[in-house]
Amino acid sequence: MPKSYLAIETDTHAGHRHGLCDPAVVIEDEDELGQPYSFTPELSATQKYLWELREANIVALVDKSNGERIDYLHAGDQTQGTKYISQLMSTAVGAQIAIAFANAAPILNLNDLICARFVHGTASHEFFDGSTGGLLQKMYDLAYPDKNIKHTWHSLIEINGVTIDMAHHGPFPGSRSWLKGNVARYYLRDKMYADLLAHKEPAKLYIRGHYHEEVWETLRMKTNGEWHESTLIVVPSMCGMGVYARQATRSSHKISNGMVIVKLDEGRILDMDWKIKTLDIRTKEVL
Repeated sequence: MPKSYLAIETDTHAGHRHGLCDPAVVIEDEDELGQPYSFTPELSATQKYLWELREANIVALVDKSNGERIDYLHAGDQTQGTKYISQLMSTAVGAQIAIAFANAAPILNLNDLICARFVHGTASHEFFDGSTGGLLQKMYDLAYPDKNIKHTWHSLIEINGVTIDMAHHGPFPGSRSWLKGNVARYYLRDKMYADLLAHKEPAKLYIRGHYHEEVWETLRMKTNGEWHESTLIVVPSMCGMGVYARQATRSSHKISNGMVIVKLDEGRILDMDWKIKTLDIRTKEVL
């Protein structure tokens, strides 16, 4: 079996002024005379930064895969939703769906992409009942009939012999720098132990999102003389720091964004390339 590559993203939050947004996306509205017209929104500085990072990551993905199989995994929150209305580009569901569809297109259009899996995210960001995934699924089916694209709530999939468990919500990264990863290790140990007690092999790779921070933990457990190894990654967002996020993160001064590219080969994880940029977002002054 040839080698293959996973491209993993999460929390793109289409529709937010600091969320991922294709600069060429077309949104429908009406003019002052009530006539329908189309326009492309002006991007914020954060959105321009994110799109440039996204384009660079896709170039890196294509270079690394070098014609071999690519699968895309999105760990939730394709849209911002309308619960938190501050900094929305539009309250129209159609506008957010259009942006989310355009965001996925550059990866779904890759010739070597075989499968794409999207998991549903936080209810408040998906119009409370998973509508984001349901609407986008119909659009993906029409636009990409030859590609295997699905939405799930919690995925357990096997790609190139590697079993992958993907859901949106998972472990909290940590309340202090020296505690970062502790909760993730306990979380991963619990998942592995539960499967082993049920006489099932744990997944090789667990993928989570939601917290907009990166965590990478690998554990080995021995049962009945046999070692089992699993890796958990919490993938950072493709969204900037908004007003609500500053509150939720207790005014975190750092934000990480990017993609994780994982190289697989016959049941093994050969490489994990974190195409991540971390920024210090404090206002810097010398007085």
